[in-house]
Amino acid sequence: MIEIFKKDDKLCKQFVASLLAENNAECILEILFDCTDKVAQANVSRLVRYLLCRLKVLEKEDLLNGTTEAITEKSVEDGKEVIKEHLLPKAISAKFINVLLFHL
Repeated sequence: MIEIFKKDDKLCKQFVASLLAENNAECILEILFDCTDKVAQANVSRLVRYLLCRLKVLEKEDLLNGTTEAITEKSVEDGKEVIKEHLLPKAISAKFINVLLFHL
């Protein structure tokens, strides 16, 4: 799979973004932290390491500048709609690392 990602930088970004969009990469986190199959863990960790290293290079400017984007979150608390705005890093790699750190 790494060979495929080496051919297309845009695909790296799209893949990690889709992992984050789908339950904050829960499927990857389960394999990394809870899976008893050590071969699967090693392969997934190798893939994640490659993707993060590649994205770090691609998103260098956003990471160095600390570029953020505003995310609006709507929820219902005590029967009232509550709107909260959060600032998140623009860099997909930083978002993914934040998710990883949160689950440690």
